[in-house]
Amino acid sequence: MSQLAKSNVDLAAQVPELPRIVAFRNILIHGYANVDDSLVWQVLTDKLAQLATVLRALLADFAGGPESIDAPSTREEAGS
Repeated sequence: MSQLAKSNVDLAAQVPELPRIVAFRNILIHGYANVDDSLVWQVLTDKLAQLATVLRALLADFAGGPESIDAPSTREEAGS
């Protein structure tokens, strides 16, 4: 995500809370010994679906349409 912010400012601007996402990733990677598991779970349950929706829409724009993006519910139904 930080590479996206550097390489494509316009696209990065479409990702909500990108600086917070990058900061969260850095804390997980570099401060993993002090990570609060309940906070990580809260972020995942509260924010991940919204981010996934935005990213799927952006990918669909590049890939030629939403049918080319395999949504998690579709993968789960297929047994993946």
